[in-house]
Amino acid sequence: MAHIVADRVKDTTTTTGTGSLTLANSAPSSFQTFGAVCANNDTCFYCIAHQAANEWEVGFGTYATTGPALARTTVIASSNAGAAVNFSAGTKDVFITSPAQTQTWGELSPAQITANQNNYNPTGLATANMLRLTSDQTRKITGLAGGVHGRKVEILNVNTAQDGDLVLTFEDPASTAANRFAFENDVVLEPTEGAVLTYDGLSARWRCSAIRRRYTGTTFRHTPFYVTDFLGAGSADTGEASYAIWDTSLIGTGPTQSKIASEANHPGILQLTSGTTANSGWFIRTDTLAALLAGGEIAEFVFKAPAVFTNTTGRFGFIDSATSADCVDGAYFEFSGSGVLVGKTSNNSTRTTSATIATMTASTWYRLRVVVNRAATAVDFSVFDDAGNQLGTVQNTANIPTATGRETGHGMILTNSGTAATAMGQIDYMSIEWTRALI
Repeated sequence: MAHIVADRVKDTTTTTGTGSLTLANSAPSSFQTFGAVCANNDTCFYCIAHQAANEWEVGFGTYATTGPALARTTVIASSNAGAAVNFSAGTKDVFITSPAQTQTWGELSPAQITANQNNYNPTGLATANMLRLTSDQTRKITGLAGGVHGRKVEILNVNTAQDGDLVLTFEDPASTAANRFAFENDVVLEPTEGAVLTYDGLSARWRCSAIRRRYTGTTFRHTPFYVTDFLGAGSADTGEASYAIWDTSLIGTGPTQSKIASEANHPGILQLTSGTTANSGWFIRTDTLAALLAGGEIAEFVFKAPAVFTNTTGRFGFIDSATSADCVDGAYFEFSGSGVLVGKTSNNSTRTTSATIATMTASTWYRLRVVVNRAATAVDFSVFDDAGNQLGTVQNTANIPTATGRETGHGMILTNSGTAATAMGQIDYMSIEWTRALI
């Protein structure tokens, strides 16, 4: 399936009504048929014009080899006030064209935005490719009208007030599906910042194809991202963390940590070793009241499995434990006594444990990713190998701690139930981010 742009493509049809067109499959002299340039399910921009009546339509169509036929997938303009035309009997010309809406070139400065905007459609949007927007304070735009395959619109935040952020929210149900933004995160545009959006007609979504950002002011605060690559010296406690938001604390008597020589693609490696008392180990974690899961949180870890799994338990993600005991509240990976990784959600010590996601191999690197969906109704756990191949994924939908009083932290904990000092694994990377704008 591809979007076709081609010259001198023309056919005729005698189809009536508002449905798909059956093509004659016979091009006039010096033209080519749709079948000469289109494969099954390819798309194109079309024009239909009745040869003997004032009936015409321009739209985004989908070609089918059976017929052959052209489905009128999206009507862009027509003699029926922009709606699908109920074509009367007679012969109609059908040809590939380039709609005016895909070639717009003009700027638009709408009235100041003073409320969140759903299906944003300011007057003049159809003929503009640049929107110069202002707002009275931080405001959301949950979707943008006027999407046509390949259309580009640049949104500029031209506010002068520093509190006038614009937030383009990703896949927000407040707007019609075809007007939504298919981003990875909410996009926050501070004053003077801008983003170029491209409409993907095949998935019926706006995508961000370029962004100009300063990463200052409230942009960082609205979609925080904290990361450590463990580049600091051993036993440096929070000095290991770029933003010093994690505490590195020993559990029990005698645990040690040591720096390991970096490997290709693994700068800054910290090895955690238990002590000689049962259930000793380490945690590297934020405060346990740091995060209340509300949707859009992501945790990632790059971890090398221990050489021997026996007696070792590891938890990674949103956790609140500081001992070998399980979490009261959280959403996290766990392995215990073997290389089997499961995903767990815990709400006030009532827990859901997934089936096996993947089984780790000793002394092997893995990337672990915990994603809380936007509605905080599901948590996805995904495991990747060192080459980026996904080894497994599961989703938990029960016992997600979202109520007030069910706050949790972020980080990892490794403990060993034996009484011999044991290397419990190596950590190379840890991060937390919010993809939902915090406004």
